[in-house]
Amino acid sequence: MEEGRVTLTFAPGAVAETVMVWARSLGRPVNAPGNVQRSHEFVVRGRSGDEIHTFSQPVTLTVYYPEGEPVGGRLFVAAADTGAWEMLPTTWDAMEGALVAVVPHLSQTAEGNNFAPEIMPSLRGWQNDLFSGSASYDYPLSLPPGRGGLTPDVALQFNSRSRSEDGGHSSVVGAGWKLSADSFIYGTPWLMGSAPNTWRVAGAAFSEAGSGGAVPGRKRPHGASCTLAQGRMPMRRMARAITSSVR
Repeated sequence: MEEGRVTLTFAPGAVAETVMVWARSLGRPVNAPGNVQRSHEFVVRGRSGDEIHTFSQPVTLTVYYPEGEPVGGRLFVAAADTGAWEMLPTTWDAMEGALVAVVPHLSQTAEGNNFAPEIMPSLRGWQNDLFSGSASYDYPLSLPPGRGGLTPDVALQFNSRSRSEDGGHSSVVGAGWKLSADSFIYGTPWLMGSAPNTWRVAGAAFSEAGSGGAVPGRKRPHGASCTLAQGRMPMRRMARAITSSVR
């Protein structure tokens, strides 16, 4: 089929009688996953004219690629009962320049790859600002119940106009994104020694600091303090504020 680009090989003993095989290319199947591309149909009929779908010995599908190995190349077969596309264990024959797979039954087969584009569970409900043209979105996060059965409302929020919601503090969840929780603690281990941990309390950002600049709190537990804008808050007082805010 396709001038020898797609071949089907029956092992000895696969059929017990003389059969006729019809094959045709179908293009990309309708309603197929994004990683299923070009499909083929094989029809095998015995002497009686009845279709044969299963065989006693392996049937091998080979698809040749003169241009070289396709990235993530895989072969597929449509399930006999549901028609859903199933990825076959596929090998690359470097000598022949072909993808090879054993087909468990015959109906429709297809070429594709091993990666499919995934869509987030819910990306509807985008809002746009008519004045600035920015786009914003809230993605709620499901959390287990907290103490006393209280469950905080937490969401990832995106704004295309924003690059850093907190002055002097880059976003911990990515450019344009922020976490809606009022209070949490985050650190940047890849910058440890040059940047301290940051506390978010009631929407404000706090960082450990000392008279000589930012220092890790564990190394300077008594001399460290917390700064907010131009003021300072002692570590003990800040700890009480954090504790009361998260209860």
